Amino acid sequence: MATRADDTPHGGPQRTAAKAETRKTIAAAAAMLVGELGYRETTIELIAERAGVSSRTFFRHFPSKETALFAFEEAWAEVLSDALDATDSDAPIFEALLAGIRAVMGEVEKDRGLLLDMSRLADSVAPVREHLVHDIGTQLKEVVTSWAERRLGAPAVVDPRPLLLAGLAQAIARTTIYRWLAHHGSRPVLELLDETDEALLDLVRLASTPSPAPR
Repeated sequence: MATRADDTPHGGPQRTAAKAETRKTIAAAAAMLVGELGYRETTIELIAERAGVSSRTFFRHFPSKETALFAFEEAWAEVLSDALDATDSDAPIFEALLAGIRAVMGEVEKDRGLLLDMSRLADSVAPVREHLVHDIGTQLKEVVTSWAERRLGAPAVVDPRPLLLAGLAQAIARTTIYRWLAHHGSRPVLELLDETDEALLDLVRLASTPSPAPR
């Protein structure tokens, strides 16, 4: 008998893997339908039908179609986690952090069509605008916090550096993505990332430069 996407087999790891696959299937269906039909014409019922699940199953994974559309950020978080873990433990921590963010920007380019569609919708769709302005990159921050705690050997409640690094990573990613969207994707995102990095270094240099004495 065929297994529907709603069905999840019994057993811990197998069940977890099945749930993750169903979540990815729903997110992919949402993205495809928005590309085909447009945002307003894409309903939760249509997303569920395309994904081969029930509306009830949809709501087990996502509270709204907006959250399903932005589920691609989960893949960004996985890429960032893998990239950070792959860095040399002897590499300067900021250098390792930038390598991880660079890997994420590669994913941004892969998702360019959907991101540009979301950017165009932001002016008229409040949930999309709120996410792009306030929430994008939140999962990246969580990944960096966990990695920095391991790398520095201290939890964030004791050592403020993991949270500072995480906030910095989110700021770099959000600044780069914001400028990329403002250019409508016409400039290479990695070029904009390099500009963000250079601007950050300029700020560090300014912070370490003594102010001229008053006359």
